[in-house]
Amino acid sequence: MTAAPESAIARKVEHVMGLPISLALRGRHTDDTAANDAWHAVLAELGRIDAVFSRYRPDTVISRLGRGELTEAQLKCISTVVATITKGGGSPSPQATACKGLA
Repeated sequence: MTAAPESAIARKVEHVMGLPISLALRGRHTDDTAANDAWHAVLAELGRIDAVFSRYRPDTVISRLGRGELTEAQLKCISTVVATITKGGGSPSPQATACKGLA
């Protein structure tokens, strides 16, 4: 009895937030445009999150918060978004959109 042929695997690795993020695409998805678009969308979202929450970059909102550099309006927006998330109020997207430009 012969073993079934191993399907092709395309591996992708990028470093985001100081960590390697990897993806393994198998079979018909190894050269799939939709899969590649999804991979790039995930990387973009992780980059956006890093730009807000990284404690290691001096230009992020969290770093500025730690140094006491945020305005009253910025603190109010952050407080509203955090309250929405922690109270189970669903997606913070509407509140986060209202805070754009304050970061």
